[in-house]
Amino acid sequence: MEFIKTFAPFIYDIVLPFLLAFLLVKYTKLHSKSFDILILFQMRLFFPIGALLSIWGLNLNVEMIWLPIAGLLMHLLPLFLAYIRIKKYDFNYREKASYLLVMLISNAAMLGAMTSFFVLGETSYAYTNLILSLGPFAVSGIGFTLAAKYQSLAEGTQTAGMKGVLKNLLSLNQMALYASIAGLILSLSGIPRPAFSSQVLSINIHFSMWTAVMPIGAALSFAGIKKYKFVTMDYTVIKFLIVPIILFLLSLLFVKDDPLALKTILIVSASPAPMVAVMLSKLYHLDVDLALSPFVYTTVIYLIVLVPLFIVLMNYVWI
Repeated sequence: MEFIKTFAPFIYDIVLPFLLAFLLVKYTKLHSKSFDILILFQMRLFFPIGALLSIWGLNLNVEMIWLPIAGLLMHLLPLFLAYIRIKKYDFNYREKASYLLVMLISNAAMLGAMTSFFVLGETSYAYTNLILSLGPFAVSGIGFTLAAKYQSLAEGTQTAGMKGVLKNLLSLNQMALYASIAGLILSLSGIPRPAFSSQVLSINIHFSMWTAVMPIGAALSFAGIKKYKFVTMDYTVIKFLIVPIILFLLSLLFVKDDPLALKTILIVSASPAPMVAVMLSKLYHLDVDLALSPFVYTTVIYLIVLVPLFIVLMNYVWI
């Protein structure tokens, strides 16, 4: 019964909104772009609220310096492996960019954070926000630049420079980064967090998931994702196996006395393919189907295999 209770949010916060948006677009006059405004609510409101309140409630110590470093490695290690792997494929510039974006980013900020919250609790969710605190720099500094570069190569125009990178960092879409910094300042200053914060966090995560998942469900095209299903195998090996194992072993050197931190790093590092890669592929006119394909397939694998495995491992085996 406890297993079902823990797993239930993944049904009504992921599967349900995904299918609902897909069916609304398929059987009504609604267009998939009608749901894109929800992405702004997620990026500029719900995710920042979660980051602020969860990090504010942490009791910080020196060992926690490793958490954001581990989070940065979650981006850099798979990107390095992707550059090696991509030589196998005869991709055009748009396909190359979407492939590298899929490997650079993951769905840790959404599904990884949700898993840590419902499987391990509020403190683990706060750890997750610390782990991902440098993520916006990787996404904006590397992801946006990479996307712009390959768009320029595909179109034969000049590559965007550092000005574009700074513009993306100083954006309302980076509210989660600013909220994380504010949470750190409040935590270090000793200002007590409001008593109602836990209740707000619990409600906020549901709104956050629905606003992130519905636009992706609305954009689903089965014909498009089948063409690139082979990318799922690359992602599964690199980001469900190799990267989590490497980061877990490295983390034993820095946070071995904090089992919750170790568990959180393991969960977050094994997150499915990213929604952000789909959005960047749309924004920069890259290969959206290539980005969407591993998102759909790895999310199914994650929900059917990894989430039940994490629930059993974290609550009944590794206690």
